[in-house]
Amino acid sequence: MALGTDKHGYVLYQESGTYTYQPGPFTFNVAVDDAKQKGGFVAFPHDLVSNEKIKQAANGQIVWLNA
Repeated sequence: MALGTDKHGYVLYQESGTYTYQPGPFTFNVAVDDAKQKGGFVAFPHDLVSNEKIKQAANGQIVWLNA
């Protein structure tokens, strides 16, 4: 279980439907702010398709996810 003070990358989701790995390191709150500045948000897996896209973007890295 990751804590809010841990530092990881995250997967950026943008309204265009793209999922992009952002390497960080970021705390969760900094990841959220960074995603907003980039016009998106920290991705969250809301179905099997989005879960697979997040996994592909993360490419095996530990990442922050939104809930």
